[in-house]
Amino acid sequence: MIQRPEILQGTDGIRGRIAGNEQLQGKSPLELFLTSGFLTPAFFEKYCYAFGTCLLKSGFARKGDRVVIGWDPRDKDSNFNQAAVTGIRKAGLIAIIAGTLPTPAIPLYMLSINAIAAVVLTASHNPSDQNGIKLFFGATALKFLPPDDKLLTDTLYRQELLNLFEVVETGFMESHENKARQFFVEFCTNPKNSWLEQDDFSDSILVIDASNGAVSTVVEDIFSCFNFKEILYTNLKGNINEYCGVADLEGLEQISRSGVTGAGAKFESYQTLQTIFKIGDRIRTSQETKTRIIGLVFDGDGDRCFRLDYNPETDALIVSSGDFLGIHQARFLKQKFPDSNPLFVNTVESDLNTAITAREMGFTPVLTGVGDKWILSRAVVDMMQSVVDPSGSDWQTLQQLLDRESGLSALELSTFWKDYLQKHSPQKQSAPARFAIGIEESGHSITPGFLPGVDKPLPCFFGNGIKSGLNSIKATKEINQDNDWYQSLSKPFLSGIMKTFYTYYVDKSEILPGSVFREQFKTQLSDSFYCYFPSRFKIEFIEYPEEKAMLYCSILEDHKQCGAIFIRNSGTEDKSALYLRGEQKLLAYLEGMGRELHLKMLLELKVESNEFTRFEIDLLRIIQKEEAIEKLFLSNANLPRERILKEIEFKEQLIYKVKGVYHLTEKGETFINAWNAKV
Repeated sequence: MIQRPEILQGTDGIRGRIAGNEQLQGKSPLELFLTSGFLTPAFFEKYCYAFGTCLLKSGFARKGDRVVIGWDPRDKDSNFNQAAVTGIRKAGLIAIIAGTLPTPAIPLYMLSINAIAAVVLTASHNPSDQNGIKLFFGATALKFLPPDDKLLTDTLYRQELLNLFEVVETGFMESHENKARQFFVEFCTNPKNSWLEQDDFSDSILVIDASNGAVSTVVEDIFSCFNFKEILYTNLKGNINEYCGVADLEGLEQISRSGVTGAGAKFESYQTLQTIFKIGDRIRTSQETKTRIIGLVFDGDGDRCFRLDYNPETDALIVSSGDFLGIHQARFLKQKFPDSNPLFVNTVESDLNTAITAREMGFTPVLTGVGDKWILSRAVVDMMQSVVDPSGSDWQTLQQLLDRESGLSALELSTFWKDYLQKHSPQKQSAPARFAIGIEESGHSITPGFLPGVDKPLPCFFGNGIKSGLNSIKATKEINQDNDWYQSLSKPFLSGIMKTFYTYYVDKSEILPGSVFREQFKTQLSDSFYCYFPSRFKIEFIEYPEEKAMLYCSILEDHKQCGAIFIRNSGTEDKSALYLRGEQKLLAYLEGMGRELHLKMLLELKVESNEFTRFEIDLLRIIQKEEAIEKLFLSNANLPRERILKEIEFKEQLIYKVKGVYHLTEKGETFINAWNAKV
């Protein structure tokens, strides 16, 4: 019996490993995905057709309305891209082709031409053997929220047996690739969005990591508009996210030279990091000692950004994640608008001290579930509330949508806003908007943007890595003038504990409410807490309505939160994670709990029949016996072995490499011994 989950999508659309239509072998595209996780071109066509029919059936769209479609460069043969276009056209909608562009460029262009929706074909930061689909609603550029995901999932189930070969493409297709690209460049270089006007960065060398992804099509045109001493572009072409991009920098605050240039170093194959250290050598041996080296690192679809700063005093790279970049930008905004009382929105993945720092600066912090869709919805709702007259019937309608017990629907909000704008034009704000910035530790950053060429425009919102990078460069230049440059970059606030333990190749249903594992884990967490923590600390389990599957445990001291332990499934990868957050004084307690709880997850969540799991277990056993791994590699030539090794070494931290030879970590030794005993 095939499991049919209520919602197919994860945190941000749908993703999975890719396969050709020949892999269907009598199965429907949906059945293959449900049983194996593989996405095919036929699935892309079905998914986009279902999306189109949802738009039409809801009344949000009419036949002949336009849908903007773009993608990252991972689909070399365009089989998936063309299938998605075909699905939209068969639904009776016009496909506006934007081509290879960063994700934010697609909904941005959608708003500029007043299209009804946008589709982005990308697996974001995931490896090149995967692909996915992100969807946006017109009028608001909101991403799908859970009720919308359920609606689309139900539609896919109903249409599973529909033969799309018999459906005619009644929608037209138009190419807008140059127009969409030029509009995005104009948007990013507009001072309202970049925050850069006549700023002089002639003392700075900028290094761009395009992650072999979508930003490679625009970075040279965008960054060449600004006055840097020198700009170097890396990873413009190659396998997307391979030895580049933000994902492998997660959890790091510093990268030493030995981690990049040493024999067998973790980052020895990373072109961007190698480039920065080479420039550092040049500067340290020349008369350019005051020259700064800044790196901006993007993910495959360009909606995330990390920053790197070379510190010549320590000969190391300072790594700024979403939390650090968010605080830099928040300080700049507060300096520019000191009398405001703005919202600072971040997710539960952030350092707890991020929100505390924002509050101390005068922001009102708001905590959400994981995913920039929640930040986007907060921003859009705040914008609506600043425009709609509180004394009118439209306000009552909006409040009813916000109070729905079934949860907030992006489709309903977008329908409301589309209708409102048709009745009330031009738009005027009746009250100041409060949303100032929203961030995710993973590198998403959202601040108000403004469409070029529009007189007195309302703000629009997208996760835009390029905008975030430019804004951070402006912010640090302005707020660090009288401070120690490198100290303020490396410590924009007093960091708390930020530890995340990953478990790959899992059965995600084990974490869902009502599962046996979830209840057992909750019991072990409670028992472990009272074993490790002094009696003055208490715990409280909290449910986040936007992410009910997350098991979140708040740690309290004197009725005030000082830490958190939580587990959640990734919405974008085949993994679950244990998160430890809190004040530094909790470190020893949390580390002890973390070892126990992560081992339980490794032992009980992994799917033994998964070919990746089998490869991992065989690998750990071979390493434990100090035998050669080449034979295992040869017998698993069909698997993405480099990716699996990276996940086991860097994410699960079960192995490490010295001079080209793998060894088990202490955790790896404990895990494989326990696994063997279990078997």
